[in-house]
Amino acid sequence: MRPKRTQRAQLRHSVPVDDRYREALRAHMFEHQSFEEIERRLGLPFDDSIMARLLQEATTEMGFVPRSPLEPLPGVVEPLPDAFTTGDGTEIVLLRVPAEEATSTWESLLADAPSSGQWPVILSQRYGGGILQLLEEPEGFMEHAGGIASTQAVLDKARTLNGRVLLDKAWQSFFEYEEEEELMRGPLSDSPPARHLPPIPARLIPNTDSAIIGLFPCNDSFEIPAILGYGGWNGSPAAAEHVAVLRYWQQHHHEARLQALSLDTIELIVGNPPSEGEQALAVARDHFSYASDIPSDTMYGTVGDLASVLPISQHWHFWWD
Repeated sequence: MRPKRTQRAQLRHSVPVDDRYREALRAHMFEHQSFEEIERRLGLPFDDSIMARLLQEATTEMGFVPRSPLEPLPGVVEPLPDAFTTGDGTEIVLLRVPAEEATSTWESLLADAPSSGQWPVILSQRYGGGILQLLEEPEGFMEHAGGIASTQAVLDKARTLNGRVLLDKAWQSFFEYEEEEELMRGPLSDSPPARHLPPIPARLIPNTDSAIIGLFPCNDSFEIPAILGYGGWNGSPAAAEHVAVLRYWQQHHHEARLQALSLDTIELIVGNPPSEGEQALAVARDHFSYASDIPSDTMYGTVGDLASVLPISQHWHFWWD
């Protein structure tokens, strides 16, 4: 199960919902207008996470307590400390930068990281909960039912793991409980899509207001899940497995580096995308092996769909329920 997270008795960032957001919610729910149409017509950012926020605000007004903390709507700036400290004493420096400078600042900090020892990652507020939820749990996420493993213990475990082997085992596990023929007609189908699909977007990098960048003291950015104790809920790999797979993709496969994460989502930026054909199909299978929830979270519902866009995509996106 997903780790139990802190519940708030009251919302700290409840804000009035102006008429444009009410109109956006009505247009999407009752007139079935797309997010893009609403954004163009009303001139405000609107996506599934904002819609969920509005719905939860409405239930709160009716006396219901939301199940999890809510992330701020665009324009709401939450308090940000200069740093926070993990359960085993690692200090993470936090920077807030304008959203339009998020990528360039991340790239600059990344270039300095080998000498500074501070590896940057964008701590996203767009999906999976607000950054406050992470900061309120400085001990990290529950690594397993017995407690929280230290950063060093997770890194030691990760050194014994082979990312390639983990991905292969995960792929084979799909066929333990379901018929191969049925799976290959569904999400594991490698047939090309019947329609043109766009490249994978950088969904975690904000395009309005500000972005938060964390600076993690470690040897490389693939170690960041170990510092956070990130993983181990539902379908998510354990923290050591995240480290092993991210290390494999960065060092031996396509120069894919961790760029952004939220409470349940990871995004990589890719320096060397796979070529079309069998290579793209193989990498798409690895994506499904790493995060089997891809079909329910993106427009790429099958291996074939995803393979069609990997050669033209600079970002990889993974989400776990």
